[in-house]
Amino acid sequence: MNSLSVDFFSSEFSPSYELEMFELLVDGKPMAAWLMDTNDGIPLWLVEDGLPMWRPHDPHPDPNLRIVTVCGCGEYGCGHSRCTVHIEDATVVFDDFQGNVSAAARAIRFVFPLTEYEAVLRQVNEAKARDATWTLSDLR
Repeated sequence: MNSLSVDFFSSEFSPSYELEMFELLVDGKPMAAWLMDTNDGIPLWLVEDGLPMWRPHDPHPDPNLRIVTVCGCGEYGCGHSRCTVHIEDATVVFDDFQGNVSAAARAIRFVFPLTEYEAVLRQVNEAKARDATWTLSDLR
């Protein structure tokens, strides 16, 4: 079984603009390193509740398809990786990776304890609540 955690950081684009982001860590290694996708963390502005859903502007997005890395510019449309996230008993599975992932990484399957996944979501939502003054909903 794998271990899931999260790291928060600011990405400075100019002296007057910083983007608050988070990065998923699997067994202590950044998700982007596992996927070999050259992406970065996920900007908090994408968060509505937990990991951002793929096609966040879609009125009926697939609730199991989640963004796990985003281009360093912070715009998921520029580049991102996503996967299917599903709960199986007391575990959470990340698989079926798509987007900017390397060919070898498409077959990766991570299995985490449900308690770790829930703790990461809680931390992300708390960080979003502290940081955000706007969300994707504001763009709709």
